[in-house]
Amino acid sequence: MGEDDDPVGEVHRLVDVVGDEDDRDAELIPDPQNEILEVRERYDVTIVFVTHDIDESVYLAERVLVLSSSPTVVQCDLPIDLPAERDQLSTRSMTRFTELRAEVYEQVQIAKTNRTGSVSPARV
Repeated sequence: MGEDDDPVGEVHRLVDVVGDEDDRDAELIPDPQNEILEVRERYDVTIVFVTHDIDESVYLAERVLVLSSSPTVVQCDLPIDLPAERDQLSTRSMTRFTELRAEVYEQVQIAKTNRTGSVSPARV
């Protein structure tokens, strides 16, 4: 299997760049988030991406899981119903993006105060 046929290696490299903006590879990849979306589409793979960045989670995901405080359970399973084709400017300026971001933020705040311990259906 060649380097071009290795979705795991390609995703790993991109995730490293997203997670470490000081990485030298970050200079070679102008938009690693969009590259992750392209790899997901090209190889038709599922990517589990763990982040603390709400905007990044909504931009990259088809669904966002918000975890509760200890004991940790899935507090919210939120489908991200944005178009599959995304770009940084138009997607992040959509009203729907803002609504989803607000819902994830609200769920994170609920988790911080430990007000729930069960799965919440998406309300947006």
